[in-house]
Amino acid sequence: MMTTRSQVFAFSLVLSTWSSATTYIIPDPPPSPSADEVLAANSLDRATERELLNYVAENWILAKSWLPDVSLLEVRQIEREYLRKIEGPNGGASTYWKQAIADLKQQRLHDKRRVVDAALRKLGEIGSALSIGELSMHAVAEECEWTKWKALASVLELMGRLEPEKATDAELAWARPEMLAPLLGDLPPPMAEKWALRLWKRSSHIQYDKDYLRTRLWLARFFATADAALAVSIFRQSIGHYDPTIQALSTMLLRSGIGDSLDWGTTPEQLITMLEDGKWRCTTSSWEIAPEPLACPLVRKHWGGRVDLVWLDASAKQTKAEEDVWIDAERPLCSGLIWGRLTSSVGALATHDGNIQMRVSNLRSIPAAQAWHGGVCLLSGSLMAEEVANEGTLLWQVPVSQSIGDCRFITCSSKPGHKLLLGYHKLACIDRRGDIIWSLDLKGLDDPRWIMDVGGDRFLVCCTKSVGWLSTKGEYQPVVEGLGSASWVAYHPNTHWVVFDGSDSLAVIYDPKSGKVSGRFDTNDGGGKHVSRFKK
Repeated sequence: MMTTRSQVFAFSLVLSTWSSATTYIIPDPPPSPSADEVLAANSLDRATERELLNYVAENWILAKSWLPDVSLLEVRQIEREYLRKIEGPNGGASTYWKQAIADLKQQRLHDKRRVVDAALRKLGEIGSALSIGELSMHAVAEECEWTKWKALASVLELMGRLEPEKATDAELAWARPEMLAPLLGDLPPPMAEKWALRLWKRSSHIQYDKDYLRTRLWLARFFATADAALAVSIFRQSIGHYDPTIQALSTMLLRSGIGDSLDWGTTPEQLITMLEDGKWRCTTSSWEIAPEPLACPLVRKHWGGRVDLVWLDASAKQTKAEEDVWIDAERPLCSGLIWGRLTSSVGALATHDGNIQMRVSNLRSIPAAQAWHGGVCLLSGSLMAEEVANEGTLLWQVPVSQSIGDCRFITCSSKPGHKLLLGYHKLACIDRRGDIIWSLDLKGLDDPRWIMDVGGDRFLVCCTKSVGWLSTKGEYQPVVEGLGSASWVAYHPNTHWVVFDGSDSLAVIYDPKSGKVSGRFDTNDGGGKHVSRFKK
């Protein structure tokens, strides 16, 4: 029986002229074998932890292969030969397909690239603290970011179920705190706190240079509830550091740990005072740490190159403004930085004065989505999914070119460690390995281009003419309609939303209690009396 996938991959071959074509339906290829099937086929299903670690060490170079691309190439080779035989005078296409698929199944079971991948996954399930150290060793030595994450994904699994105090220093010898500290946001808060304190004990003897101060900031972000005094001392040292990236990181982590409706102009010292006063929340949900939408400014662009930040009330009337900020500003983020574009394919996070904290080349996603820590998630290059801290540190990267087809936006899932990939006709959730956890057909939606996971198995989606709720069953319910080109939403569960309508550069204020639009504000009205200080 031919499935939907067969129809999608149907080939139309021109026989005489462009208007005379024959369509051939290609059967579905077999699914890739599971990790357990691969291990069983290679007599590793009952292997000990040490045997699996040894196999990974001996064959680590094979981990560099990206298996979705390998699988695609394997199938395409078979499909091309299948089509050639269909067109040929001798036929035999059906017989060829059955034999080729049978051979492919066996080939995949014994492919060492897949065996290494399966061994890494198995270690994540059964390993001890010994595996944390040895897999971290591979990640430390690996230059390719997404190959590194094949090991780190298993390390995170292990850290999620092993008690850190039972892990010896010898077992954690290669578990570098500077590598593991930013990953703790994927763990449940109690476990993240325990591991942060354990990694602190391993790093406390190191001198206070900027590299290890960066590590300590990440650790303090997670153990601040358990040891506020220690966290305060680390953050206070960082806010006056000579390196501006350290200052930016400390502010970002303070704001993300406190969350809620922080004033845009809150100073680092005020943030530290809030930490001392017990206002630390330490959530890792990206929308829960965001301020109320009307507490965050919008970018208003004027003719002549001036860009202002403006604050609105519920009726969309301007209440205050900060004039003449960074000229390439597009959207202020609750981290206190502004996302903007240097060129059509280069994005950046910068301060009001244009002091660039992070630059991303070959940008593919518009706009970048804020991560829980105050950095961003984005698509770059040949469709690489990335998570970047606000000072430019690359925290995570995996290829997604074959995951859902044509990706256009990435954002955080409400489940830590998972990301949502939005395509023109499909929504997929991927994990740190790049595996698809689930996917959803969006063919019934009108050009979806932005999405937010707000928990409770539902998503807020921007389509062309509306913004609405999308269920995990694919059912869409419009909420704000009559838009020209909805681009993004500043969402909050208990107060007004700000919907940006890109067709007319309008900020639309929506009141969820009344279910009505309470005001509209033109963010590109051509006003402004003064020449920008950024113009030469």
